[in-house]
Amino acid sequence: MATANESLYSQSWGPLDTLQAIPGPLEKPVPYFITAFLLFIFYFSVQQEKPSIASNAPMLAPKPRWDFTGLKVKYDFAVFGRAVMIWRARQKPDEPYQVNTETGELTILPPIPYANEIRNHDDLSFDRVLDKNFHAYLPGFEPLREKNPYKPALKHVIRTRLTQFLAKLTVPMTDETTKALNDIVGDDQEWKPLVVKQNMVKIVARVSTRIFGGEELARNDKWLKITSEYARTAFFASELLRIFPKSIRFVIHQLNPFSWKLQGQMNDARRIINPIVAKRRQAKKAAEDAGEDEPEYNDCLEWCEEASEEPIADPAVPMLGLSFAAIHTTADVVTQSMIDLARNPEYFDVLRKEVGDVIRTDGWNKMGLYKMKVLDSFLKEVQRINPISMAAMHREATKPVTLSNGLELPVGARITVSCQQMWSSQVYPDPQRFDAYRYLRLRERLGAGNDGAAHFVSTSPEHLGFGHGQHACPGRFFAANEIKIILCHLIMKYDWRLTGGDYKPKTTTFGLTNETDAKATVEIRRREIDVSPKA
Repeated sequence: MATANESLYSQSWGPLDTLQAIPGPLEKPVPYFITAFLLFIFYFSVQQEKPSIASNAPMLAPKPRWDFTGLKVKYDFAVFGRAVMIWRARQKPDEPYQVNTETGELTILPPIPYANEIRNHDDLSFDRVLDKNFHAYLPGFEPLREKNPYKPALKHVIRTRLTQFLAKLTVPMTDETTKALNDIVGDDQEWKPLVVKQNMVKIVARVSTRIFGGEELARNDKWLKITSEYARTAFFASELLRIFPKSIRFVIHQLNPFSWKLQGQMNDARRIINPIVAKRRQAKKAAEDAGEDEPEYNDCLEWCEEASEEPIADPAVPMLGLSFAAIHTTADVVTQSMIDLARNPEYFDVLRKEVGDVIRTDGWNKMGLYKMKVLDSFLKEVQRINPISMAAMHREATKPVTLSNGLELPVGARITVSCQQMWSSQVYPDPQRFDAYRYLRLRERLGAGNDGAAHFVSTSPEHLGFGHGQHACPGRFFAANEIKIILCHLIMKYDWRLTGGDYKPKTTTFGLTNETDAKATVEIRRREIDVSPKA
């Protein structure tokens, strides 16, 4: 017979029965301990997060008190940042302001007068911005690290050797462009669809790698895949990490699938490039021992070795650093150029005549590319209307700085300069209209010898496509030549047009970033008459 107590405990207690069916913490402790640990770390990190460092400029859409993680304001700027900047430029074009971005508080400066004021400021660092934005202290991000031991050598190579050797690099670039177009686009004389961006990335990766690491790397499909994907992987890994407070990002990095992929790409790159470097060193040593001339490798990999005080221990770092900076930005300009030509087909004949005339007269050389003034003007207009970013000249204050009009920047404050002048009717007549002759006319007005501001590679507060000042894109002279060579081959060898239907290519925006439509497709065919330029 059951006792009173037994009867009490044998009764059904409804919802409590369900709770009793759940294993207790002592039965399966691991999930509970992990959950408790993560909650503790998250709470601790939120409490320990340092207050933001900002300028004294007014803040647009400040973070609500309840948004203690900052996710709402970060999301809002990622989605609406472009619209906010355009609106602000119309309302108060001459005043600085702050916004909450996915990377924290950012002061946005109008280009006049600030672009020239900060262009060479010693206490405003670009490298520190890159280092922090991409969590360069974490494994996989080594090419973006501010204290990367190979950075001085790499900067020297880009600013001097890569620019000085442009005349010698033109023929290898056109040779690789020919091979890449044959392999990737083909020679079909019937119309066929081509997804522009993904194929231009492949072509640019091959042409760039030919110059960065030599012909052997340019033929290595695994290396080309890594260099084509590394920048995008780093972007996605960084964006996911930014969701979390800095104090736990190292832990999240171990759990982040994009971080796993990033570290895998670094390790794969090392497995590919280290044997190539070792083979080169052995060949040099053998030649030296035999009293013969050492083999020459006219590429960035070799130049980095020559510019370093010691042999480069991890050559994948500078090589992926180059790829990160060069491939997607260059491919974006080529892609947008193809789309703009398809939208404005009246420029095909003009460009074909100019390119054909120059190549027949000068052949493939640096001076010939310089003479293509319509193409140069066309490219600068492409970049003006669709730059890769809504702002340029990203900097972080390394010391307290006071700018004109009393703008105060404490240590750690981040700033950037709006590209608003590039679409201003006060600077450019009818700024929304694509005009391939816009900068050609400016050249003619300025006159020979004074027309530098109209060149594709030039920088100014009115055109920040390549930045401005001492941190303006140092590789822009190489990039400009590469873009021109690829477009020359495309223009002379192929016809293309936008596909039919209702879909129109659109620029994708994410915060400050503009990117050509990854889905944009054209119909393309090899031209029936072979009028390709001859090397």
